[in-house]
Amino acid sequence: MYDTENDRTTFLEKTKAARLEREHAKKKEDSIILIQSHARKWLAKRNIRQQILKEFDELIHENTELKCCKQIYQLAKKFLWIWNKEEDKTRFEYLCRYINASLDSKSPSLSYIGVFLIKEHTQTWIAHIKNILWKCCLYLSDSKIDSADMKNVLVLLHTLVSFTSTNTWSLLKNNNAILISLDQLCHNFMGHLYSKGFYSVLKDILMKGLMRSKITLKNVALSGVITLATRPLISSGLSDKLIHNFLTHILCVPALMKHLEQNAPLISQYLKIKLPPYFFLSQDILMKGLMRSKITLKNVALSGVITLATRPLISSGLSDKLIHNFLTHILCVPALMKHLEQNAPLCLKQFENEEVLKRCLEVLSNQEEAQHIFNKLEGNYVLCMIGNLIHLSYLQLNSHMKEVKFPLYTVVLTRLLSMLQEYVSNKQSNLTTWHPILGWFAQTYDPKLTESLPLVKSQLFLLWSDLMVDSLLTDPLQVVLKSADESAGTVVPSSQPTGSSNIIKICIKQQTQLIVIHRKRLLEDGYRQLAKIPPHSLKGIVRVRFINVQGLDEAGIDQDGVFKEFLEETIKCVFDPGLNLFKVTSEERLYPSPTSYLHDSHLQLFEFVGRMLGKAVFLGVVVLSFFLSQVLGYTSQALYSCMDELPSLDTDLYRSLTYVKHYPGDVTDLDLTFSVDEDVMGRLVTHELTPGGKVIPVTNQNKINYIHLMAHFRMHTQIKHQTTAFIKGFKSIINPEWLSLFSTPELQRLISGDNSPLDLTDLRRYTVYYGGFHDSHKVVLWLWDILNKDFNEEERKLFLKFVTSCSKPPLLGFAHLEPPFSIRCVEVTDDEDTGDTIDLLDFLLLQFVTSCSKPPLLGFAHLEPPFSIRCVEVTDDEDTGDTIGSVIRGFFTIRKKDPQHRLPTASTCFNLLKLPNYQRKSTLRDKLRYAITSNTGFELS
Repeated sequence: MYDTENDRTTFLEKTKAARLEREHAKKKEDSIILIQSHARKWLAKRNIRQQILKEFDELIHENTELKCCKQIYQLAKKFLWIWNKEEDKTRFEYLCRYINASLDSKSPSLSYIGVFLIKEHTQTWIAHIKNILWKCCLYLSDSKIDSADMKNVLVLLHTLVSFTSTNTWSLLKNNNAILISLDQLCHNFMGHLYSKGFYSVLKDILMKGLMRSKITLKNVALSGVITLATRPLISSGLSDKLIHNFLTHILCVPALMKHLEQNAPLISQYLKIKLPPYFFLSQDILMKGLMRSKITLKNVALSGVITLATRPLISSGLSDKLIHNFLTHILCVPALMKHLEQNAPLCLKQFENEEVLKRCLEVLSNQEEAQHIFNKLEGNYVLCMIGNLIHLSYLQLNSHMKEVKFPLYTVVLTRLLSMLQEYVSNKQSNLTTWHPILGWFAQTYDPKLTESLPLVKSQLFLLWSDLMVDSLLTDPLQVVLKSADESAGTVVPSSQPTGSSNIIKICIKQQTQLIVIHRKRLLEDGYRQLAKIPPHSLKGIVRVRFINVQGLDEAGIDQDGVFKEFLEETIKCVFDPGLNLFKVTSEERLYPSPTSYLHDSHLQLFEFVGRMLGKAVFLGVVVLSFFLSQVLGYTSQALYSCMDELPSLDTDLYRSLTYVKHYPGDVTDLDLTFSVDEDVMGRLVTHELTPGGKVIPVTNQNKINYIHLMAHFRMHTQIKHQTTAFIKGFKSIINPEWLSLFSTPELQRLISGDNSPLDLTDLRRYTVYYGGFHDSHKVVLWLWDILNKDFNEEERKLFLKFVTSCSKPPLLGFAHLEPPFSIRCVEVTDDEDTGDTIDLLDFLLLQFVTSCSKPPLLGFAHLEPPFSIRCVEVTDDEDTGDTIGSVIRGFFTIRKKDPQHRLPTASTCFNLLKLPNYQRKSTLRDKLRYAITSNTGFELS
């Protein structure tokens, strides 16, 4: 039995070995066949290439005579099929030379254009020429533009120039019938080259040839490049897109115009004929690029346009004629100086160095010249010009403005405004007609101008800024006062104080806004009512009346304390990560949630939150720590790096990207792509960091680019819309100029205060006592001991909020708390009252009921709201503390029963704690803890 089994096993093994041997032989045979096929393919391609190159070398060489165009076309197609960029450079140059030479022939059979006239070859010939032209561009991009390469460069440029215009096609001189269609064909060629990056190639040539100590680009080559650059521009009718490329790729070449004047004067003259004059062209570009809600003119393009506009101005020595054109075509562009300040500050520096403003004012000081300029411009654009003059002078306050500010500056502005007044008076206008700018002019609606109006208005407002008023009026005012002092007699002092701050406060009577807020609907009611209030009104006085959970009005009377509590509670509510408007970083800083779009109208909510935070800063209310680099506008600065700021937002991502940056091996091992996956409501959403990023792997060569793109996505792209809406709301309350005074840590401290624990020693040092209390009183000693030893940090914050409506201390300490924190004994006996005396009664009563110990400057008739007294009749249990009854009893020491059943109360408007005279420390601790944690709103006020 065993022998049979062994024989069977041996048989199976032999059979298996034979099968494997056959399979191996089959694979070996297949491999041999595959290798042979590749070898035969390579040999065949080599033989075909050698045969085509042999035919090419026999037919086309350096001094080839013209042959049948169809024969050359067929050979050129084969050559381009097997063309190798490095090996066939010389042959391609010979082909271009031959084609250029054939264009001089008038014979359709010899000219290379003749192939186009053969119907069956028309479409393939067009694609063939496009292929040749782009290969010319490729060779030009690789060229060093030196003397060794110049011969080849000229041939390639000649080919491009020849096929982008029909001017050199001799065949068409006697055949005008097809001229129009062939002109269109040249436009087609230019469009193809433009779509593949033609202007970038021309820029490379200019940069390589001109940016040297000794220029290597010959005059004829320079002329060719500029000709190629302007042909698409002119054929398109100066379209916005081509103008943009012309500015960003051609006019940004350093000293280009100077090189053209010196080395290619004919081209310089050609530009003056073919292109509109500098000022007209610049004005057209600026109007199209800047008069929009979203600027489309990039910084480099804007700088190029201004350079184009100012060069003839400066080269002429700021002549009156060119200054006239500069005023009527450049300075009339709405808010131009504001855009230059933000996007091209170097241009403003050039204006300052060349004293452009001074010359403009000198020209406008001439009555006839000013009237001429005014007549050229429509009234709206005269106002835009005034806005730009004001803004430019504002930016130059510390330099040339000192020389021209008075009386020249004031005379010019007064004259222009007077002309506007006459213009308005002479126009027939229906007073009910909507006026596009400042409500002055009735005319055709211009949507682009309307979009620019807020910026123009902000420029005009600069005329009334502190710096401008001080600069314009300080010297004249000193002269007037000096002359007045010399001629003045005895001065009788006023019986009333005339402090400027008090006068201003009285003169500026702000309208009070009243809102009604339900405790259960803080955010909803606040958003519904405050979102309708314009920003300038929100900067004024806003009063709040709370409705408690029972639907009844709370007892608190808002003298800023109630509104501050509403503000803090609202901000606390919207900053709650559970609402998904904001998220919290690992450092407990808030930033906009990328998935906030799940809320309806989430961008409007962010604008509202920005307003509320701005109002909090305006009032000095400190809130939670916030992510601020976007708010300060640092993202637009040249030195800003998303990667450097990333740790403040996402520490984990920063560590991961740092790990990728310093990864010792091949980054492809990490299997990363230029995309990021996000889990949104259980669904995986992929965001591409760059077009096609899902299929682009991260390698050692591109990992730095990946790191920066990832950081930019996290810091900017992902929260771009939320941040924009938030900043819009914030800056509608807080002037952006104020923000520029602070660094990020300083503004963070201004908004969020210090994170240090509550300093009870500082609070006690600046506490004021009334009603018999003093610093050594037993109840007062109990209070400070309870706060220090029995209460935790959270309870101390609740206590501070209970008495001041804010849970964080003032930014600079309690010395700056206004009014100072005070503690009043609400129930005292005759023996216990050692504080208030009859001598201080009037002083204390006035301070208690108005929060100010002095009467109004102009008398009590101007006290707003008027002083009022309400009669109350309550029992011990009903008395809530903050009533005139308790005040009078405190002042006149009316005897009361033991206050053990009363709770501490507070008046947050006056930072006042009203404390019963408890007999036991435990009672004080329990009652105080209950009062600060019960969250009863102003029912204990």
